[in-house]
Amino acid sequence: MYSYHPHIISLSQGVAALDVLEKIKQTPGIQIFDTIENQLKELVNCRNPKVKFKENPEIYQHLIEDYLSGRSQDSIGNWVHYPWNNTLIHLLPEEEFVEIRTNRNKYKITEAQQQTLRKKIVGVIGLSVGQTVAVTMAM
Repeated sequence: MYSYHPHIISLSQGVAALDVLEKIKQTPGIQIFDTIENQLKELVNCRNPKVKFKENPEIYQHLIEDYLSGRSQDSIGNWVHYPWNNTLIHLLPEEEFVEIRTNRNKYKITEAQQQTLRKKIVGVIGLSVGQTVAVTMAM
């Protein structure tokens, strides 16, 4: 049986989740994308808009350590397995991931509007020209 739904492995689920994750990582030909460090930098940047990180890059590490609170980067967030293309991706926890993805909307639409839009479902018909629209909306 072939699955067309991603498998989300939450690292907060303990040893069982780690066992599943290790089994998936051993899959022949698996492509692993672990960009959690970049995601953490983006999260810290979103939460500290007044800090000039280019002038003080060491501040990134300090703020990331504060966010992690003694945890390792490997122990946070979720791993998402896409079995149809044999890909495994490490993401921040859902709320933080949504925060970094929607940050560019701050001050353009309100928090309440963002929450309302988050619950909406959109259908795109015709994927020749609509493909770009569908991909942009999904992101």
